[in-house]
Amino acid sequence: PMADLARKKDSSNTTKTYPLAMGEVRGIQTDPARHRWALLHGLGPRQVGAVPLVFTVVNATGADRRVRVRAVRIGRGTDDLGVCEITQRVVDKRWAHGSLVLALNEAGEDAIRLTIEDAETGHALVHRPLHIDNIGIGSGRWDRSFYMEEMQANLRLVLGPAVKGARSLECVLRAVGSRRVLATRTAEWDPTRDCRVAFDLAGIPRGSYEVEVVVNGYEQAPFVVPLRKLAPRVGSVQYTHRGILLRDGVPFFPFGMYYVERHLEGPFLESYAAAGFNTFLLEWGSAESFVVKARQVKDYGLVPMVGLHNTNEMRSATTNETDYSLENLQHGRLPVAADTIRMLTRRMGDSMLAWYTRDEPNESMYKLVRGLHDVARDTDPYHPTMTVIFQPHL
Repeated sequence: PMADLARKKDSSNTTKTYPLAMGEVRGIQTDPARHRWALLHGLGPRQVGAVPLVFTVVNATGADRRVRVRAVRIGRGTDDLGVCEITQRVVDKRWAHGSLVLALNEAGEDAIRLTIEDAETGHALVHRPLHIDNIGIGSGRWDRSFYMEEMQANLRLVLGPAVKGARSLECVLRAVGSRRVLATRTAEWDPTRDCRVAFDLAGIPRGSYEVEVVVNGYEQAPFVVPLRKLAPRVGSVQYTHRGILLRDGVPFFPFGMYYVERHLEGPFLESYAAAGFNTFLLEWGSAESFVVKARQVKDYGLVPMVGLHNTNEMRSATTNETDYSLENLQHGRLPVAADTIRMLTRRMGDSMLAWYTRDEPNESMYKLVRGLHDVARDTDPYHPTMTVIFQPHL
């Protein structure tokens, strides 16, 4: 019955990701007490041969239990993709974390079944189907997060571990939405060394572009790497493929503190700047107060990171702080975030470093973190987003 969750199409050829019929499943023995276990999960970069899966197991059985999590492929076969045993007992009313790397070797989409098993008996406690889409042949990363007056853009290409042996790659540059080819480059992929291609930017107008990469032997599964060329702007913050921040083209290492903004006045502000701090986190206030503080510290060389999620405007966007539903994101948090970013960008000008999207997110906040990143990138492409991960399994 789990296979019924595989891809189905209706009369209009719209792809469905949910069952089209409901019924009773027989012959699967699981924990008879409902809702005693929970399984949260998240997926990392989806490349053929290696799709990272992280998960959290929540125990509400009334007793400490030792369990393991098993992943089995159901979309294109029944391969056992691995088992992660929780080495410590999962304490009642608490949780434990783990991770697996799924060897899904075909591009496109697939489906797996996650199972929580009792570690001593092997008895299945929970089954959960998981559809995985957009499994790609490879990925690319530019040497700048966006370009302005740079004369050349350098692209580093990486193929998934399922791709064996040397391959020829054709890289085609186009404007987004256009089929007109602006430039073509050919690269040779070898897993033992770096694979890079360069594109000249001098004659390319400002705008949004993409490079389509076609891998020899995988012609039916090309992947796309987006590229942006923007007008120059003072205070712009790029980052390199190695994660180094560049503020106005100069390397900038953020050195600052949390919870210090209300103390940045008088002698303490002078001491803070003199000690070499160049940033801090703006949180727990209105957008108006953020503007005032940014102007106050500008002459001391401080460029703050703006805690977007903790502006008064964002906090008032939802009546339930723990509501991370898609509806709340689309009609609450994200529209308010876009308005807040537009206002702050207009009034703070070059006096900020980055947008802090969320502090210490967990699995339930993936869509929120990604949504705020996308809104910030589209509304203010000149500044990156930042979040802090505090759980090692993430």
